[in-house]
Amino acid sequence: MDSTTQQPEQLAVDVRQMTKMVPFAVRTLRRMDSAGKLPRGFKVGGRKLWRVSDLRLWTEWGFPERQEFEARLRSITK
Repeated sequence: MDSTTQQPEQLAVDVRQMTKMVPFAVRTLRRMDSAGKLPRGFKVGGRKLWRVSDLRLWTEWGFPERQEFEARLRSITK
């Protein structure tokens, strides 16, 4: 394979991959998820994943709690 070939952008990440995008450790992110402070994730084959696009917005908006994040997301997707 040519070294200039680009990998497709990831659409979803697990909690370990998420730590490369946000300033929180795995344990903190798991606690935040349980407390409803992360964007809503989804499960695929038993793995919990989060949309990269949601995490980018969540970071840009200053890490709002899930309820506020979802309200703001609904307001821009109408």
